Amino acid sequence: MIMPKRSLLPVLVAVGLLSLGAACSPSAPPVATLTTDTKSSKFSSDKDKVLFLTIYLRPLSPIAAAEYHIRYHDNSTGMIPSPSDWDIRAVMKVNPKDIDQWTKNLPPANREVPLDWGRALLPPKADWETTSRPRIFHSSDGRTVVAVFAPEGIVFKKVVSEPPS
Repeated sequence: MIMPKRSLLPVLVAVGLLSLGAACSPSAPPVATLTTDTKSSKFSSDKDKVLFLTIYLRPLSPIAAAEYHIRYHDNSTGMIPSPSDWDIRAVMKVNPKDIDQWTKNLPPANREVPLDWGRALLPPKADWETTSRPRIFHSSDGRTVVAVFAPEGIVFKKVVSEPPS
């Protein structure tokens, strides 16, 4: 038996409307998102600051204290998931003997790398002073920059989703 040709357009429209209705339904469960624009000053304790930071930045050694600004747009949810966008800037106090953990697999910088973004995050406290010369590293695509002040046990780390232009 030969079936007459029918347009799939009505079927596609119906499926689309049903999907849209389900997504917009007030009874649909909320979708968890990592989207944030958070500064560490939002938290009162070092423990809370570090805990929140580790949601977005994998610690390569224990972190004693941290100051940061995290901008993360979670694009994994919604009608059409896509890659997320982020700009994570953090300064962290770690044990000086763990400093090299933060530079593994990163080549030394072969060009001038500004660190004003990290210096802007430093709190005006004596234990956050950086008097030594930093060793600077960056990924080949420029998306990750790490500067370490070894004697002070201070790490600057910046990770962005889009390479700098």
